[in-house]
Amino acid sequence: MDMARGTLAFLLVLGPLTGCAAGAGPGARDQDVITAEEISESQAQTALDLIQQLRPRWAVRSRGERTLVESGYDYPRVVVDDLPPREFDSLREIPREILVEIRFLNPRDATLLYGTGHTQGIIRVTTKR
Repeated sequence: MDMARGTLAFLLVLGPLTGCAAGAGPGARDQDVITAEEISESQAQTALDLIQQLRPRWAVRSRGERTLVESGYDYPRVVVDDLPPREFDSLREIPREILVEIRFLNPRDATLLYGTGHTQGIIRVTTKR
């Protein structure tokens, strides 16, 4: 029993330390957000350019298991300033100068916020309006 407690105590101490070693420290960037700072530092012209340069994995088509009920979209949908979702290609029409933040929502979070049918997630764009 004492050995089990010792192992548990060791894991409780080791757990937070391994998280820091994996890049989750204070200086790490959130890979699901492109911040205003990143936008202003970029030479990109459009929201799509920013994503391709800074978070290219957002634009990768899902190769996961398909369901019987498909949304028909191979790429994430795009929500700009909480207006109805648009096609992924609409990111080409959004100039960098008006962007405040771009955030990727995984399919689970997209469903919680915007309802069903977002099997590839959502890219939520906030502009200066």
